[in-house]
Amino acid sequence: MAEPTPPPAPSPAARPPLLSLDEALARLLGGAAAHRIARTETVGSFDALGRVLAADVRSQLDVPPADNTSMDGYAVRAADVRVVGTVLPVAQRIPAGKVGEALAPGTAARIFTGAQVPPGADAVVMQEQCEAIADPAGTGLGRVRVNTLAQAGQWVRLRGEDVQRGAVVLKAGTRLTPQALGMAASVGAATLTVLRRPRVAVFSTGDELVMPGDPLPPGAIYNSNRFTLRGLLQAAGREAIDLGILPDRLDATREALRLATWDSTIALMLAVAVVSWFVGLPMLAWLLTLVVVVLAGVNLVAGFCLGCFIYYQLAQRGIHANLPQWQPAAVKPSTR
Repeated sequence: MAEPTPPPAPSPAARPPLLSLDEALARLLGGAAAHRIARTETVGSFDALGRVLAADVRSQLDVPPADNTSMDGYAVRAADVRVVGTVLPVAQRIPAGKVGEALAPGTAARIFTGAQVPPGADAVVMQEQCEAIADPAGTGLGRVRVNTLAQAGQWVRLRGEDVQRGAVVLKAGTRLTPQALGMAASVGAATLTVLRRPRVAVFSTGDELVMPGDPLPPGAIYNSNRFTLRGLLQAAGREAIDLGILPDRLDATREALRLATWDSTIALMLAVAVVSWFVGLPMLAWLLTLVVVVLAGVNLVAGFCLGCFIYYQLAQRGIHANLPQWQPAAVKPSTR
């Protein structure tokens, strides 16, 4: 009688598919959205580059604050220039920053870009279309021949044409660019209410790490990641809390984590320049992601898990520095 065939060995449980890098980042950012920074600061507009507005910026005035000219030329009454070649006496000279007198009928005012258009004038004729005629006596401002017809409103910027008083010019949540700072200044905003910068703690682990400028013993390497990651944080407008280089000891790592998370509003980014086999934690827990910057504090466990996965994705693409290429098949459990 034939022996019974043994049942097939159970197949290992199918592992769920790995998340893509974009999916992992979306989950991380989604979790951070519930912990947005609420603390605000008031800073001078001159020093607010890269900050994020916590409140709308409203204009304190009309822009422009008065009718002004957008061209160098002559302010006139359009009704006084009915034919090409009209000659008018120049009654006044109005540079930018000065306020002229009411324009008398049948006269013109020499005017320069940005100057207020005098009451009574309703048009500006650009100087390229005019011909200055000197005063024979040399005592006055002379006359001007207008070699074109004047149209009411030409080259005149009306009061409030760009921005009206009370209008929102920059909305809360806007990251302040050089252009945004110029806009804020143009409406009289000397200070701005901004969100506190996200704080990100950065530290490196590894007995083999040495700072540039220090002697390089055999087996040591320079800590380049510290410079790269800190620079990325600063370029992104984050406050980098540098905790330095840690030795390969579990107590040192725990103390660094305690310091990094003393404030629950801190956004923590753990930077491990070299994966350590001696810390005593699973190796996967110390494979660091590249920089994941969020707007507020992130759950540490979730951050580690997603960070490990993101690091693996980047390592597979060769985007790493000071970190050995991680081959999952070569990972062995710690003996400690």
